[in-house]
Amino acid sequence: MPLALCLLMGGTMPLKDRVRAAFDITGKAEGINTEDIAKIEAMVFIMADKFLDRIEMEEIREGLRMTRLGEMLVELGKEEGLIAGREEGLTLGRGEGIDRVNRLNDRLIREKRYADLERATKDKAYQKHLFEEYSIL
Repeated sequence: MPLALCLLMGGTMPLKDRVRAAFDITGKAEGINTEDIAKIEAMVFIMADKFLDRIEMEEIREGLRMTRLGEMLVELGKEEGLIAGREEGLTLGRGEGIDRVNRLNDRLIREKRYADLERATKDKAYQKHLFEEYSIL
């Protein structure tokens, strides 16, 4: 707590430098678990965001990548990106798959191949054969 509050105290050191010093201290801290360090860094970051301008915060963000909080945020971002990517991929994949099946079904109906249409709904290998036969990608 005192580390975060040091940003509010006066002194000759510019605020941006005090923020950097606070992150340096947390980076060298020993005997404190990673989660607590991340909480302290988050508090310092929030305080800094309240008092520093956009350009100064951008400089702080650059240095933040090497802190425990920064590492946690990067990992969280990766996880969220993977989840979003999977969801988007599934949505696109399903839509493309449905479109592909619809094109095959339409073709079989137009050619009055009803037995093949019925078989393709139950036999995935036969359906795949028909996709290849009609060059439906």
